[in-house]
Formats: sequence, C-alpha cells, structure tokens
Amino acid sequence: MKNNISKTAIIIPTHDRHENFSKIFEYWATINYDVYICDSSINKYLGNIPDFVEYLHLPEYSFSKKILYLLNNSDYDTYGMCADDDILVETTLNNAIKHLTNKDYLAYFGGTITYIHADNTFKIFSKPHPIKGDNDNLFIRVDDYFRNHQQILWGVYKKRILIKAFTYLDKQNFSNDNLLEISLASIILYYGKIFITGDYLNIREMADNSWGRRVKTLSFANYISNKNVKLNIHQYSNSIDEITQTNFGQKVFTAYWNISYAVKIKIIVKHFIKKTLIIFHLGIIIKLLNKHYKCDVTSKQVLLSQLFDEESFKNINKYFGN
Repeated sequence: MKNNISKTAIIIPTHDRHENFSKIFEYWATINYDVYICDSSINKYLGNIPDFVEYLHLPEYSFSKKILYLLNNSDYDTYGMCADDDILVETTLNNAIKHLTNKDYLAYFGGTITYIHADNTFKIFSKPHPIKGDNDNLFIRVDDYFRNHQQILWGVYKKRILIKAFTYLDKQNFSNDNLLEISLASIILYYGKIFITGDYLNIREMADNSWGRRVKTLSFANYISNKNVKLNIHQYSNSIDEITQTNFGQKVFTAYWNISYAVKIKIIVKHFIKKTLIIFHLGIIIKLLNKHYKCDVTSKQVLLSQLFDEESFKNINKYFGN
C-alpha cells in the first residue's frame, strides 16, 4: 500500500464488473491514496493487482456487508466512496480530507459531472449549490438538506459515521435500494453535519441500469400507489425513529417530498380515480399533476478544462479514453 499520511482510503464496491479494473488501477496509480476493491462477484478476479490496491473477494456479500467488512478490517480516519466506473476528482478529494479535520463535519460532497459514451461529452448532472446540512439545530439541517436532496453515496466520510450508517442498513436490508441514500443522509445528519462544496467531486459514467433506476422511486405518488414503496418507507420511518427517539422519519419525508397538502390531495385523488377505473380519459389532468411531483434533471455540456486544474483535467480525460 502507499505511504498514506492522510489516513484516508478509497472504497470501490463492485460486482461482476472486472472489465473496469484496468482503468481503476491506472487512474488511482498517481494519486496518493490506498484503494480497496470490495468485490461480491462469485468469480474471483485473477488479473494482476497493483501494490497500492487491496482486493477483497467477498462472494455474494450484500452491498452493506462488504462495506462493513472493509471498515472492520482496516484502519483509516476517512474513506472516499467511489463507484467502479466513476472517479473522484483529486483536487476536490484533497480538499475534502482537509475539511473533515473539523470535528463537527462527518461527510463531504460536491457536484457531479456525467460522461456520455454516445457522443463523447461531459455534462453537468448536479451542480454544486448551497445545500445546507450544517445548521446547529437538528431539524433545521434535516429540512434544509432534504428539500434539496442530491446524490450522497459517492462522497467522503469519517469512518465512525460509515460504521453507524452501514450497520443500520445491514440490519434493515431494505428491498428498495433508494432507501440507502436516504438512510445514509439521515444517520449523518442525526449525528453531525454535512459539508457541500461548491466544486465538482464526481465524474460518473451514465448508466441506464443503475440500482436507483431498477426500483421504484420514493416519490409521494409511488408511496400512495405502490405497496412495496409504502412498506419500505414505513420500515425506514419506524426504525430511524427508534434510533432518534423523535418523529425523524416524518420530518425527512416531509422535506424530501417538498409538496403542499393540496398537491398531495391531487395525487391521492388521481390514484383513486385510476384505481376505480373511471372510464373517461384523464391524460391531460395527469400531465398537469405530474408537474407537481416530478423532478427534471437538466444537463448542460461542459468543458472540463474550465473546471479543473491541469493535472486533474489530464487524469480525467485519460480515464475516459479521450
């Protein structure tokens, strides 16, 4: 492993994606962090592994179990979580490590840029914007954060909060994977503060089969109409309330849905009408209602050279084959 004076390691969970390993090795070779690949594939990777990478073959481990295994068998103060087809930008990662020396902050996140294979371009997926997750009042910071919720899994964390969060997730074993990020943010906000930087931290490949898209979203409309979503949200609320001894779950989803009672009533009425199979066409009404609870993600093509220093720009382009 590397001479890592920052006491920080990179965690890369993976499953049946050994074809990505060569790019992982190449990108992280010049960056001074130890890298742990947690592989739950049945078949072990048999290629050469660089000295700075620790390969953990954990066949059929769940996502939470393999993260917990690593945390319980390694000794670092902070960890960066990175998907197996993405990267964390070195300069932003370095700033995260420095910022997390502040005892009040437990996690650090930034904006995300996606790489689109089809047209070989980079586009903004989520801009860094002033989400607040650091108010001294628990419920104010919960409200501030979840009203502007964004990707939180691929970030930088203190070890102790990762252990708390993934112990909770392993115990709950939600069938809807979208509860992972809701739970992760909830545990962090309950025990401390989140820092959201104005810089970009993640460069992500656009994936149509990401786990968040394989299951129903946690929208209020799905909560009303889908039994599995409702059961998962109730399980989350009951279990998180037990930890916090407050109505924490209700606070989180009130902020996360961020819609008025009038809109909730419209969604409930819409569901009732569909369920009772009234025969007249409601297409126009449904389109109008959808505007109230669907969140559109707008992408804007960007020039990476304008966002990152020369060394980071070179490494990003090399990783994505440009």
